[in-house]
Order: sequence, then structure tokens, then C-alpha cells
Amino acid sequence: MPVTEESQVFAKIVRYIAGQADDVSRDDETPEGRYLAEALSELAQAFETTGGFEFKPEQAPHLAHTFSTLEAAMRALSAQARQLEQHNAAAKMEWAADQASRMSADCYESHRRKGGGIIAFAPAEEGEAEG
Repeated sequence: MPVTEESQVFAKIVRYIAGQADDVSRDDETPEGRYLAEALSELAQAFETTGGFEFKPEQAPHLAHTFSTLEAAMRALSAQARQLEQHNAAAKMEWAADQASRMSADCYESHRRKGGGIIAFAPAEEGEAEG
């Protein structure tokens, strides 16, 4: 899987949310919060270094839930950015939320088929603008 510009942007956003989740988990000391922060950090690392990752059938439900959680966080950050009139940031968060939604659906579909899969950003086609 190649690292793409999209995977790098997505990784930065996921890493930011992982940091926020880590801060919250330290305050409330819940195992769920720590798990989420660790899972998000691992996802960010995968997108930064390899552009994505392969997952096993038993990982699909947890990944679907994690990507749904990410989507919700990204949409909340987009709304905050819009309120602050940071339209570029809001658009990036909406784009990332759409990607997380697609990834969640892909994981759910893999789970339904009782299979694993690959989560990655496709490289831009030749002549296609990246963005």
C-alpha cells in the first residue's frame, strides 16, 4: 500500500483526535478511553507509514466502531471550525469524516461476510488531481 497525500492528511487528523482522547482518558482513567487513544494512535501510525492496513475478520467489528467514533469526532470538529469561520479546516474535517464513514462501512461489510480486508487510500490515477 503506498503512502498518499490523503493518507498523510487523514493520519494527522486521526493523531490529533488520538491526542484529545488520550487527554480525556487521563482525566477520567477509564480503560475504554485508553483503548480508544491507543487504537487511534495505531491507526494514525498505519496511515502515516504504509498508507493503510490489512485486518482480520475478528478485528472488523472493533474497527467499524472505531471508525464510527472517529467520524463523529471529525464532524464535531468540523462544526467547531465552521463556527470559528475556519472554512478550510471545516472542509478537511468533513472530508476526513466521509473517509471514516466509508472505512466503517467497509469494515462492517467485511464482518457481515465473515472476512477481513484492507483499509487504504487508493493512489491517484495518472492525470487525476490529488486533493
